[in-house]
Amino acid sequence: MEIRDGWGGVCLKFSSFDIQTRKTEEEILRALDHQEFSLSYQPQFDLSSGKVIGVETLLRWQHPQRGLLHATDFISSLEDSGLIVPLGEWILATACQEWKSWGARGQPPIKLAINLTYKQFTHDHFLVTVENILRQTGMEPRWLEFELARHIITENRSRHFAVIQSLKNLGVRIAINGFDSGVSSLNTLHQLKIDTLKVDRSLLTDLGHSKGNALYTRLILSLAQSFDLKSVAEGVENSQQLDFLTDHHCTEVQGFLLSHPLGSDELFNLIERQNDGPHFPSSLGNPP
Repeated sequence: MEIRDGWGGVCLKFSSFDIQTRKTEEEILRALDHQEFSLSYQPQFDLSSGKVIGVETLLRWQHPQRGLLHATDFISSLEDSGLIVPLGEWILATACQEWKSWGARGQPPIKLAINLTYKQFTHDHFLVTVENILRQTGMEPRWLEFELARHIITENRSRHFAVIQSLKNLGVRIAINGFDSGVSSLNTLHQLKIDTLKVDRSLLTDLGHSKGNALYTRLILSLAQSFDLKSVAEGVENSQQLDFLTDHHCTEVQGFLLSHPLGSDELFNLIERQNDGPHFPSSLGNPP
């Protein structure tokens, strides 16, 4: 698409990609104003007890035309536009408030895991924002866990290490997704006192047929055990994956085999039912 000024001078060119990106940004701003965003929670089960011991916070968008959207449908637009920063603040504040509400209703505290994008983590006011939200909501820092992709840590190491150390000083937990086994990564585990290693769902997808995936998954779980860290496997969708993770001492699992993402009240009801009966869902694969 081309737009020319009235004097036949400068020609501005806009690709269809630019126009679509701008349209998405405008829709996101409208969605913020109209409270179209919501949070769901993916339960994380302790493999030894079967109890829900944590949740991963997931962003959802009830789009007026396109229906319910998952974060993967629009996260790149959020990151490119910078709108991930104010929306990320809303996610953190809302999740912490809901965590407090579960305790007020008598639920024992569970881990609250929240994913951070590069732009959120590197924003100048990120640490101040976290401190303010923790103080305002009364969220206990030791139950909050930020999940970071490996590349966030490996880029600009000195600055990013300082931010992670400040989070650790607050009492917040840190999880790494996409961990590799290089010497620098092992040093990172030691220096930063990382709390959790995550096994990405992509490794589990072809676990039974890919020797490489199986080997790499075993390596991550072995490292977690050696460093006395928690390990969380995401995307568990069948009993074979669950058996493999159990045999190799994974500590926590999440995925559709055990539960679909739940709303705040649904999550509370699941934990209440666990208190009255078997911990793992009685019919694996069906959402509670």
